[in-house]
Amino acid sequence: MKRKIDEPLTSGALTGEHNDAKDERKELQAFILNRKKKLSVEKQLEIEFLAIRLRMDEYVSAENFQTYTVGDFIKECLNVAKIRQNKFAEYIGLKPSNLSNVLNGNRPLNYEFALILAKIFNISPMLWLEVQMKNELEKIIELKQTNLTNYSLDDLVG
Repeated sequence: MKRKIDEPLTSGALTGEHNDAKDERKELQAFILNRKKKLSVEKQLEIEFLAIRLRMDEYVSAENFQTYTVGDFIKECLNVAKIRQNKFAEYIGLKPSNLSNVLNGNRPLNYEFALILAKIFNISPMLWLEVQMKNELEKIIELKQTNLTNYSLDDLVG
């Protein structure tokens, strides 16, 4: 049976009561957690590392007020996999103190380490490096902000 155009809607997505976004988000989280419990440990880890990768992606592409270092994301990966830092350092051939310096932001991530992280956690080496580059650029911009205002294309070609 067809409804006439001027008849009011009585049922459907636009007429029913709606939960607010928080309730819907909680329901979705509960659903995902329930489904996750039924997965193998390997699949659960894969999902957790995917979530970390997505947070890294979001961090790199967004304007953030809070800074996250490469070390923060490495720590998160280690926590998810329940791997101790000393065991990880030994496994990848680093001194624990050198790993600690990377984790605490006192030592930069090098290309080889980014490749190792990519292989272990299935997160692109470029993404690891992009997190680091974003933070380095932010530091430079903060330190040199007044000097950067001296440069413009108009001044150069004018």
